[in-house]
Amino acid sequence: MGVITARESRLGTIYEKYSSSGDLIQQTGAMGFIIKDKLERTHFILVDWNGIRIKDANKYLNVTLMNKSYKKRESAFTALKHLYAYVKIFNVSNYQKGLSEIELVNLTNFLKGGKKRGTIWDFDLGPIRRNETVNKYFAVYRDFYVKIFYIKDSTIQATYVVSYESGGGFLGHADKKTVEGFESNLKVFHTEELPEYITFEQYEMIIKVIEEKYTLREKVLINLMYRFGLRLGEALGLTFEDVRGNLLFIRNRFTDKPYQSAKSVMNIKSRDDYNDPTYHAKGNGGGFQEVVIDSEMSLLIEDYIDESRDPFLLSKYPKKRENYEKDAKADRVTDYQGQNYYIFINRGLYTPLSGKGWGDILKEIFKEVGLEPDVETKKKGLSHLFRHGYAMFRAHVMGHNEQELADDLRHSGTHTVMRYYKPNAKDRAVTLRKQNEAMKRGGISFGE
Repeated sequence: MGVITARESRLGTIYEKYSSSGDLIQQTGAMGFIIKDKLERTHFILVDWNGIRIKDANKYLNVTLMNKSYKKRESAFTALKHLYAYVKIFNVSNYQKGLSEIELVNLTNFLKGGKKRGTIWDFDLGPIRRNETVNKYFAVYRDFYVKIFYIKDSTIQATYVVSYESGGGFLGHADKKTVEGFESNLKVFHTEELPEYITFEQYEMIIKVIEEKYTLREKVLINLMYRFGLRLGEALGLTFEDVRGNLLFIRNRFTDKPYQSAKSVMNIKSRDDYNDPTYHAKGNGGGFQEVVIDSEMSLLIEDYIDESRDPFLLSKYPKKRENYEKDAKADRVTDYQGQNYYIFINRGLYTPLSGKGWGDILKEIFKEVGLEPDVETKKKGLSHLFRHGYAMFRAHVMGHNEQELADDLRHSGTHTVMRYYKPNAKDRAVTLRKQNEAMKRGGISFGE
């Protein structure tokens, strides 16, 4: 029996077929790269094994999804790489007409990765993907088939409907409801456990280490995320004109890099978007959101700006001045007077601080205080632990209800904040301990 293996390369995953005797039969895959044109527009380019551009995929990525966020396009880019690699490795010749049931089964197993034994081929496809990830790929494929091939009834698009009644009772009226799902989606088991988060005690430990061994930059960033709930991209995208006294303005700019992207506000594809009335409207889906900060935070930001733009260093090192003027300058989109620059910069190069650069620093800080997040948290990024901590503090210490917490987090609804009100294992252990202590005080003991 032969085997199909996978190995990673800079441009994508390379798949290889080996015969039962170990001879290489086929080497294939779908490769991709990202480029920018003269107008600074980002293009996601997918090519086959021979370097020929895959027309349908590139049309979807760069025309159909042109006005979508960078992250959404990047996710579609990854999903389509896997689809076209599957098409080649399994010799699916009529994939444009939709996938058959057996092809969908094979695609599902292919996407899940890991090691499997088959009837014709064994598989060694690298790390196992979570069901949520496979379902996200399926969502891309459904949209791809509709928008590019005009197919709405293939196997991957088959749905099921569940009908049920709610309410009712004595003299009551039951509401009939339906829920629709996709038959191809894999079962996802949602845990009631909270995401990991930074507790107030851990926050104090981190700030102490920073004050002893790091700089104002680290202190400002962590306070923005833990005390005011900013996402990392929102913080890294802040510029001089976004700080107005006790208000921070969260918005996107054409000059932003992907790691400086802000969620829930208008995506910017060209500088012409600044003329759109939506860009000057406040709220989710509008051009900006407001975050209220206290005077202490405002002064801390001002101190960091003054400290990090040392005129002596900028005059002494022309290269730093050049980098700063070229790479750290941001579009000015308000009536702000003066040149506009990104607030957080790399100390050595004077370029904007990147998400990776900050991630490396944060890993070292976590080591200093003895924090060891779980594997899944490491994959998603450590910075979000501070925003989770911000939410937990407001929900459980300040007593904010669901709507207040949704407003704090700048969410459009309360559905996504409900998990912060569910106890995790540590919380349940503390509750049990307190219960036992109370019962002992009442004369009931569980000891021998």
